[in-house]
Amino acid sequence: MQSIYLIRHARTRANLKGALCGKTESELIDSQNDIKNQILAKIGEFGEPVVISSPRKRAFFTAKSLGFEVVVEDGISEFDFGDFEGMTHKEIEMEFPESFKNLYDDSENFKYPGGEDKKVFFSRVAHSYEIIKEKYKDVNEIVIVSHGGVIQALISHILLKNDSLYWNFKIDNCTVIKLYYCGGVPVIEYIK
Repeated sequence: MQSIYLIRHARTRANLKGALCGKTESELIDSQNDIKNQILAKIGEFGEPVVISSPRKRAFFTAKSLGFEVVVEDGISEFDFGDFEGMTHKEIEMEFPESFKNLYDDSENFKYPGGEDKKVFFSRVAHSYEIIKEKYKDVNEIVIVSHGGVIQALISHILLKNDSLYWNFKIDNCTVIKLYYCGGVPVIEYIK
């Protein structure tokens, strides 16, 4: 039976600041050895997985820390926050009060100025996941290292094939979600 692991990248400087960080790069805080130990303490050892990462350095270096070759997949990049990249919610509220209000009043349809909206983001991530699943259907373990928003979208897509659960999960850095399919039905074995 195939196991799929969804792993959020390790802590970054932007995470500590509470800043939106999609396409922007942000330096990892922990060493690769510390990252590997954090992840392996949650799951034990891998067999021979296919490790797939977002192209963002924070995800790629988290994936590399596991000690396997890493395949980069653009479609599992974080939300593109456009003009709000690198800003905290407080900064957005102060500098762009109308956009901030719209973000919370109509998050389903809100498009980040110069960036993506939720529907485009979700479609991109869901499509990439289906391609990964099909391409590696004969592999026992797939490890996907990505971002909080991507993993929220993936959980919603995997469980319901829509984005209705997107806001129901908080995914901390180095969170590991293990799932498998039983008779075509997705089963989340654990979230650590």
